[in-house]
Amino acid sequence: MIILLLLLLIFPPLLPCAFHGIVTINGVNAPEGTFITMGGDGETVYARTTVFPYEDISVYRINIPGDDPDTPEREGGIESEEIWAKVSDDIQIEETRTWSSGEPSEYWDLVITGGATVTPTIPPPPATVFLPLIMNNYPQVVSGGSSMGDKYEEGT
Repeated sequence: MIILLLLLLIFPPLLPCAFHGIVTINGVNAPEGTFITMGGDGETVYARTTVFPYEDISVYRINIPGDDPDTPEREGGIESEEIWAKVSDDIQIEETRTWSSGEPSEYWDLVITGGATVTPTIPPPPATVFLPLIMNNYPQVVSGGSSMGDKYEEGT
């Protein structure tokens, strides 16, 4: 256990890198639910989110995790790596940004021009959980009697 703590102090895990901004397509707000995908290392996807409305604009916020050096595959960014972005899984944004562990969220507007169209992919709503309503068994007085029948009378 002590060795593990020492290793974490010597080699702390990489903190995520975050981006946020406005998403427009041909000067118009992107539809709510449009996918935003970001990655690096060629075509490796590191994170995915969807566009959501804020006041009268379409925005996104995404955290890109750091890579785990203990695994052979790449699941996140590494220092100074170039990060790419795609809108709706197929429209590549020309600009790129640099991944840096733990930096405050960087503002990056995703602007698409040139007649591109996007069909939003709205994720299904979260599952609704129904909890049973547990009623107490205390008599409740109603006009002319109680909820427990005539066993209890009003005012007694």
